[in-house]
Amino acid sequence: MAKPKQILAKLTPPSMPRVVERRRLFRRLDRTIKAPLTWIAAPPGAGKTTLLASYAPQSRKSLLWYRLDAGDADPAAFFHYLGLAVQVTAPRFRKQLPHFTPEYFAGLPVFTQRFFEALGARCQGPTLVVFDNYHEVPPESSLHQLLPVGLQRFPPHVRVVILSRDPYPSSYMRLAAEQQLQTIQSEELELTLAEARQVYGLQDRRRKSSVPLTSIDQLWESARGWMAGFILLLERDVGRAALSHVSAPVNPLAVFEYLAGEVLYRLPVETQQVLMTMSLMPDFTPDMAIALTDRPEAGHILEQFHQSRYFIERREDRLG
Repeated sequence: MAKPKQILAKLTPPSMPRVVERRRLFRRLDRTIKAPLTWIAAPPGAGKTTLLASYAPQSRKSLLWYRLDAGDADPAAFFHYLGLAVQVTAPRFRKQLPHFTPEYFAGLPVFTQRFFEALGARCQGPTLVVFDNYHEVPPESSLHQLLPVGLQRFPPHVRVVILSRDPYPSSYMRLAAEQQLQTIQSEELELTLAEARQVYGLQDRRRKSSVPLTSIDQLWESARGWMAGFILLLERDVGRAALSHVSAPVNPLAVFEYLAGEVLYRLPVETQQVLMTMSLMPDFTPDMAIALTDRPEAGHILEQFHQSRYFIERREDRLG
């Protein structure tokens, strides 16, 4: 069964370039996913998605990946696309999952229970379900009440991980009180010095030559374990210039904007134009990038940034 092309980006994990396998966090995940639900809350650029995308292949579990967005505030859209995700993951099942129709609005919790029971029945062996970008769901959405109801209907061999920039909302308090929810906090995702040296080891020779090896420990200390900040500090000349700007405690997002701007304005003009144009799109194909920027080299530019771990994710035939 062919994967639905129009939803590949939403229903597939990002394809990673060569990344550091963070074994200490893999062991942490092994422990937390003994509970039905693991919640990972950390700021942007902390490495949440990269961690799960690199962990999943070695977890020996089937994987169902679902990237949430604002459209999932509508329960009908959420159940529709989650049903498609299951078809992608377990296409051999011919029987359709319950189809959400308007008459179910009056009994959403009951429909949610039945839907997740049917979904869990399709997971024949140990399965990891990842809901990425939970923070994109609007606060007023009923999904915050429905998802905890549904997750409790999964069988014991299905484990769920939710990735978010925010702590879990109050609707998940009962799961936490009953020890069905484990959390991994942002502090745990911070780079250790050893991991920072490994990240540095992945840089190509051109970038390595611009940052003296003796500076790596200082860059790590300046970034305070923040993955995105450390990667940007490694960029040509920015690391040395930025050290004085981040020596005192600051807002990580402010540092990110400063460093990203420093990196952006050192790039060739055509590269800047491609990045700024495509930043308006949540996801896109290389062909779309070429058409929107009118630059034949746009796909190559974006692929270089993906390979350099510069915050561009590859999902099957799409980048985002």
